[in-house]
Amino acid sequence: WDISSEGRLVICVRDATTNDMIIKKYLEPNELVFHTQLKGSPFVVIKTEGAKPTTQEKEEAGIFCAANSKQWNAGISLADVYYIKPDQVKKEFGLPKGSFMIYGDRTYLKAPLELAIGVTKDNRVICGPLTAIKANCKNVLSVRQGSMKKSDAAKKVRYFLHQKEKIDIDLNEIMQALPPGDCDLKEV
Repeated sequence: WDISSEGRLVICVRDATTNDMIIKKYLEPNELVFHTQLKGSPFVVIKTEGAKPTTQEKEEAGIFCAANSKQWNAGISLADVYYIKPDQVKKEFGLPKGSFMIYGDRTYLKAPLELAIGVTKDNRVICGPLTAIKANCKNVLSVRQGSMKKSDAAKKVRYFLHQKEKIDIDLNEIMQALPPGDCDLKEV
């Protein structure tokens, strides 16, 4: 999950089961669904509470979707992401768990696979697009594709947050927030 620069919850699923759950149970009519053009992408949903997402929020959700897809490990630095309305997503008979048919027009974005990580005022670790994280966190590290193992990156994030925020964060919480693969970190 992430919080947009406008303060809205952005949800990214982790697997086929959560893909099914978010689309079937939690998707509301005015929200937007994001997916990369390539296979192996999570669904990302902006929880709008009836409001219209801004252009910046759409860009942030696209980045969040791309960075949490298999494209991170593939080393692809710019991904094609599209967004659609909830009524365009249909579960058809015979499709495997987590798979859906998409009908109608799609709106495409080019999304760089670049994120940031920080801790919110209520001491929760969030990782998402730089604009969103800077809007919600005081101390921020950029997260890019790189050569540092995820576990080592999580330890560096923990040390950074301890030094800057004077708090101890559970290493597992940081690991869950980071994208799926090796990365490099830099203070913003």
